Amino acid sequence: MLRIVAAYFQASHNDFAGYRIRMENIIKAVHILAPMANYGKERWLLAFLKNIDRTRTEPEILLLSSEKNPEISSHLDAIGIKFITLDSSARFSFRDIRKIREIIIGSKADLIHSHDYKSDIYGILAAGRLPVKKVSTPHGWCAAGDRKVGLYEKIDRVFLRHFDAVVPLSEKMALTLKGVSSRRLCVINNFVDLEGIPAPGEGDPLLITYMGRLVGLKRVEDLIQALGLVKNRDTRLQIIGDGPMRGELESLAGRLSLTERIHFLGHRDDSLDLLNRSRIMVLPSLTEGISRSVMEAMAMKKVIISTNIPGINELIRDKENGYLVGTKDPSAIAETIDFIYENMDRAMAAAEKAKAAVENDFSAAKVVKDYERLYASLI
Repeated sequence: MLRIVAAYFQASHNDFAGYRIRMENIIKAVHILAPMANYGKERWLLAFLKNIDRTRTEPEILLLSSEKNPEISSHLDAIGIKFITLDSSARFSFRDIRKIREIIIGSKADLIHSHDYKSDIYGILAAGRLPVKKVSTPHGWCAAGDRKVGLYEKIDRVFLRHFDAVVPLSEKMALTLKGVSSRRLCVINNFVDLEGIPAPGEGDPLLITYMGRLVGLKRVEDLIQALGLVKNRDTRLQIIGDGPMRGELESLAGRLSLTERIHFLGHRDDSLDLLNRSRIMVLPSLTEGISRSVMEAMAMKKVIISTNIPGINELIRDKENGYLVGTKDPSAIAETIDFIYENMDRAMAAAEKAKAAVENDFSAAKVVKDYERLYASLI
């Protein structure tokens, strides 16, 4: 099927004629993204663009969105990055693919760089045999328990085999890409923009933070149940983020008589400032990539409690720079919070080590240079 569809979009002589002869050393890169709210992959791209050397790489962003002005567009304006929003509400559209192809040709791109399964599939089909290199950064698989998303990701893995470079955010994520040739895989760590992160505040130890989407895979219900089990009844929880499970989670808080102790703040642009008001962050997910929110919390010297899952356990070493618990285990979360309250000095020492780890290994200024070298090696 892939060959049949790709043949439909093979390059014609006129397509090639539009390309310039590259006399300069600037690489023109078109990034393709199907944005949601300003969550992980969106913040990743913004940090990437803030740190890329624009004397060497000229970025242009193509947003595949049903919204005329998706949230990320205002952030792109703020940092002076050119972007195009393509109305792409259909699950699959030849019209959209052809439009993407026209944009790639019109921009005279040297490479395309996609960031999710929709942009991977559309990018490969649109680029066809155009003289462009193709790069994909998978930002984490999240299909556990969701058959529809699981199907999309299976299709995505097939299309990833046709990229010139696939850049997983960790070694463990690379192991999930068995169909991609090892010579096409290039692991480059996830990162955070340290310059955009507030200086660590002392934080209220009795205020716990969850930051992320409210969807089933995040298991926020486990954290809500854990709050009811924590010994100190003055402990509160702030939930930063939104999603389809918000109503269900609010109902759960009511049934457990925790409404007064749990604050649903929704999606917020000042999420990091809100995080800074607390001292402990909990991530109860079933699956993650190299979590951006966890790295941000580490950089702000917060005490991290997370489920022991691939990606996270590359960032957090249990009882050394944070705390790991099993999945779907509210009791373990509550017991870990109790342990931290009883051993706060030890917990803050772990948080200090977490901060140092992010600064040494996961800063955007350092990691983005690896992408610049990758781009240069492909062109």
